[in-house]
Amino acid sequence: LLLLICTDFIWYWYHRLAHEVSVLWAVHVVHHQSEDYNFTVSARITVLQAFVRSGFWVILPLIGFPAAMITGMLLIHGIHPFFIHTRLIGKLGVLEYFLVTPSHHRVHHAINPEYMDKNHAQIFIIWDKMFGTFQDELPNEPVKYGLTKPLDNHYHPVKIVLHEWQSIGKDLQKKTSFATKLKYLFMPPG
Repeated sequence: LLLLICTDFIWYWYHRLAHEVSVLWAVHVVHHQSEDYNFTVSARITVLQAFVRSGFWVILPLIGFPAAMITGMLLIHGIHPFFIHTRLIGKLGVLEYFLVTPSHHRVHHAINPEYMDKNHAQIFIIWDKMFGTFQDELPNEPVKYGLTKPLDNHYHPVKIVLHEWQSIGKDLQKKTSFATKLKYLFMPPG
């Protein structure tokens, strides 16, 4: 139970930072590109994203959890997100208070201004409630999916994976100070 809580807490911070730091967003953006929202969206990750996430999991053995236990937990922890990527399931009553439900995660994938950068947790929605990033799905505000700036050729695999890196690269080529270049890398996207 302690490992599950620690894993989910680390995930919350990884996922939140992936929305708040440009270089982390560049590896995570593929997961948010789809304008359709279904179970396949949960599998939209890149090798680079998997690698970056592993850097966050390094904390678990450092605080004393054995490798086999961590591996098992990460497999279990990775199953839940598959089932929350759906529009087929509505509100889930009392579960909405403490678990991440499909409703909560739809909000996370939304490009509606009132939904942006909310609901980063993976299993326990309490993290978003504790850290001020929770937003309930509103009955009169249908969720719109995709990116705020849609890709022109959104079926080209290289463009899908690299478009955000290309944007960062263009920003870095501008004649600006070193401090500004660091901001292009480590401040929020846009």
